[in-house]
Amino acid sequence: MELYNKTEQMEYLSVLGLHRHPFPVAPDDEDFYISPRIDEIISDIVHGIEARKGFMILTGDVGLGKTTISRRIIQILEEKQIETSLVLHTSLQDTELLKEINRDFGLEIHSNNRGEFLNQLNEFLLAKNALGQNCAIIIDDAQNLTVRSLELIRMISNIETNREKLVQILLIAQPEFIDRLHSKELRQLNSRIVIHKKVLSLSKDHMKDYIYFKLNAAGNQGRISIKNRAFSIIYRYSKGNFRHINKIMDRCLYAAVVHNTIMITPIIVKSAYSDLTPISFKFWNKIAYTIAFILILFGISTGAYMLSQQPRLIESKDHLDSPPKSVNQFSSQNDHPIQDSTHDRFPQSQIQNDKPLQNSTQDKLSQSIHEFLSIYQLSQYHELFKDAVIKGRFKDLSDDIFTQTGWLLLIFDRLPTTNPNFRFFSYTIKPNNNLSWFLFWKPNLRIHSFYYYYQGDEIKILQRLCAKVGLYAYPFDGIVGKQLMQAVIQFQKKNHLPVSGFPDDKTLFLLSYYAKS
Repeated sequence: MELYNKTEQMEYLSVLGLHRHPFPVAPDDEDFYISPRIDEIISDIVHGIEARKGFMILTGDVGLGKTTISRRIIQILEEKQIETSLVLHTSLQDTELLKEINRDFGLEIHSNNRGEFLNQLNEFLLAKNALGQNCAIIIDDAQNLTVRSLELIRMISNIETNREKLVQILLIAQPEFIDRLHSKELRQLNSRIVIHKKVLSLSKDHMKDYIYFKLNAAGNQGRISIKNRAFSIIYRYSKGNFRHINKIMDRCLYAAVVHNTIMITPIIVKSAYSDLTPISFKFWNKIAYTIAFILILFGISTGAYMLSQQPRLIESKDHLDSPPKSVNQFSSQNDHPIQDSTHDRFPQSQIQNDKPLQNSTQDKLSQSIHEFLSIYQLSQYHELFKDAVIKGRFKDLSDDIFTQTGWLLLIFDRLPTTNPNFRFFSYTIKPNNNLSWFLFWKPNLRIHSFYYYYQGDEIKILQRLCAKVGLYAYPFDGIVGKQLMQAVIQFQKKNHLPVSGFPDDKTLFLLSYYAKS
């Protein structure tokens, strides 16, 4: 696959139904994913700054999101009325570094005198303290600072009253910075460090949550699905590193469009990773595989020769190997507003079509479909529905039925509950021979946006539903937070739904059903 420009990028994203790039390479603090570890880091550092602890350090390898975390910390500090100065360019050293700190605090720069800068900063911090305000300096890529610049930072930290520090300092650096701090020149600075937090790679489960979170925040609404094996390969390639995950997923989405699919499979992941792998690495990789293959063939040949020299008893057995069945999930997705209806959304009687109809005649299939649609007063769609069942294509028909009648077609790859009191129809869909269960629902709730800090009345309804099924015990504030996201994921896992973290139609149907029950 060739490199693509920004226009092409937006075109392929629109094909996938995404309204912005879910996996940007640059730090993305707008759609900020908070893993339990990141939540702990942010909480501890913010508390340390509020409590005026003084010196703090945040370390982590390249690509683990240190800069994004620092921006989130600054956002929280600003909400708490704490003055901040952020230094991103650590190519600035000594006096220039001090000048940049003052400038970001909003101080006017009139000279290049280091002593005057220190006095100016001291007066600023004393004035803020007199008003009851706290201040913080955050320096990114601190591993690039010289010993002289770090000593200057230590001098700034000495600015204090008899009772408390006037400024709190957070240094963000790569892990090797810790080795420098243990040197003789920086022992005084090292002794001042009160809090040291480390950013770690994501676990496989948290990586999965992260990928679905970024997709949903970009408008995915549960459309794009990812095979479990594909997740394993992504994790093996990325090792849980945010930057590597973003690069791989960016290419996976592009490859999905090329292959005309919304299912990310192991083949697509391997193809995407191949695009990101240097040619020289691919060459030596192929050499290694070729050598391994030759050795295996040699071993097999040798073993076969040795066996041929032994007396054997030959038996002939007839057997049939049935091909493995792949699981295919069908779902109806459309973009209609929240619907409400006075009709009964959970019909109480049940039609006995719970066995596959693989060997049914056309007449039996037609009769079963007629009985099923008659329950919902949808008999006019009989021929179209029969044709969709035979071909395994439901998207257009589902959209038309919903638009014209308000009934939403839901298709499950397993019976959603052991003792259902709603009407359903089951059929083995070709060509993959997957047994699926069909039912119609008139939704009183549909959700189109679901990401951290998104707010809406529909989210408040979702919180109440999750509370009724015992998965949410927090305020109904209508704001998407970590607890609500975890509740949705737990519900999907418990009910054997695709674990996307997004409250799609099937998730909302079962939530409403169990909440009503």
